[in-house]
Amino acid sequence: MIIIEVTDGLTTEKIEPLITVTADGGNSQAIEIFDGRRRVRLTGISGDLQKARLEILPSLNEISNIPITTTISTKPFIWLLWLSVTAICAGSFLAVKK
Repeated sequence: MIIIEVTDGLTTEKIEPLITVTADGGNSQAIEIFDGRRRVRLTGISGDLQKARLEILPSLNEISNIPITTTISTKPFIWLLWLSVTAICAGSFLAVKK
C-alpha cells in the first residue's frame, strides 16, 4: 500500500490511492480530500515506487455547477431520407411477395 501526503499549504492529509492494472492500462477511483473540496486520482506510478502521477480534480459540487452546452440543428430536407427509406422497404416487401 502506498501512502501519499497531500497539502494545500495549511492542512496535510494522508491518502492511500489505489490503481488497478488492466490489459488496457489502469483504472483508479478519485478520493475526496480536504473535506470534499478537491479530489485526487492516482493515474500512474513508477516501477521503483518513488514517483507517482496524480490528477487533481475539482469537487463534485463544482462539476455539478458547470453548465452543459448543447447544439441544436434542424435538417430541412430530412423528410426525403425518410421517404426514400419507406420506398426501399416497400419495394423490398413487394419483391419478396412476388
